[in-house]
Amino acid sequence: MFKALEQQDSTINGIIASWKGKIKKKEGLYREAYEYLNDAMSYATEVEEQVLRQSLSVAQRDYFSALAAQQKEQADNHKKISMLIGITAIAMILLLVGIGMNIIRRAKERNIQALSDMEFIKEKLISVQQSAETKESKITSLQTKFIAVFRNHFKMLADLYENYTMNYNPQGKDIALYRQIQDVFKAIRGEEETEHRFEKIIDQDMDGLISRFRADFPKLKEIHYLLFCYIVAGYDAITISIILGAKGNNSIHTKKSRLKKMIMESDVNDKETYLQFF
Repeated sequence: MFKALEQQDSTINGIIASWKGKIKKKEGLYREAYEYLNDAMSYATEVEEQVLRQSLSVAQRDYFSALAAQQKEQADNHKKISMLIGITAIAMILLLVGIGMNIIRRAKERNIQALSDMEFIKEKLISVQQSAETKESKITSLQTKFIAVFRNHFKMLADLYENYTMNYNPQGKDIALYRQIQDVFKAIRGEEETEHRFEKIIDQDMDGLISRFRADFPKLKEIHYLLFCYIVAGYDAITISIILGAKGNNSIHTKKSRLKKMIMESDVNDKETYLQFF
């Protein structure tokens, strides 16, 4: 039976030797039992070595397989990281390009706006210059009108005086002639009976300047409004004193100084406009 088993499977020789050793031990043949036991141990050692070799081979194979898998995984990770870095770099470049283009666009828009603002300011300056030239032209025209009106009044006064002298009657008074002369003086002085003729001419030619002056300083006396009209018209202190019948030039200078100081200390919108005539 043992021979048959040995022929069928040589890997069980150690087990057969172990059984033979037990049989010899039962028979009392201890030397032979020892030899079979020694053979069994040799077979067992050989099997264990073979198993160890196989286990070592499997372990080495598994180790190298795991190492290769790890290296492959690391390589794949490196590729993924490289791709991620590349994508991130491209995104950053695109972002920086977008920011740069946006900055350039905004700078261009600011330049265009600045050019537009400069053009607007230029147009305003031209408009202001033209307005100033128009104002100056109106002042010159107003002065011319004023002089013509006063010359006319003084001529009328001279004619009336000549007429009055030629027809003078020491025994009585020509009441009508006296009133005519009196009206001429009132017109020259801008008194109420003349309906403020000079003031209306100035106000019309100066875009409502006198009306605004009256509204800004409503508590002044009529003499101050009339004085301001003469100042706007460009008359000097001597001419104004003759028109108003003031005693000397000092009184006119004092009134002008007080009027100018009052305007300077005010906070009205047309303050600078009023002051430019002094």
